[in-house]
Amino acid sequence: MCKVPTQRFFAEKWGVSLSMEPNFETGSCQLRFGVEPVELEDDLTIPSGCLGRCPSMLGASDLDDDSDELC
Repeated sequence: MCKVPTQRFFAEKWGVSLSMEPNFETGSCQLRFGVEPVELEDDLTIPSGCLGRCPSMLGASDLDDDSDELC
């Protein structure tokens, strides 16, 4: 489950705020319903370059994709 597209889906389709907090060590996510997500540029839970490889985020030209770190 990709963080940003999932948060957008809940907001746009159902009008529900969702903040996802991924744990890349365990591969799990904490879903916090009713909580507004942090702005993308302020979100410290997303590793550098991660969203540039997310198929749901392709075309987002303002994202940093200079990292070799995998999500």
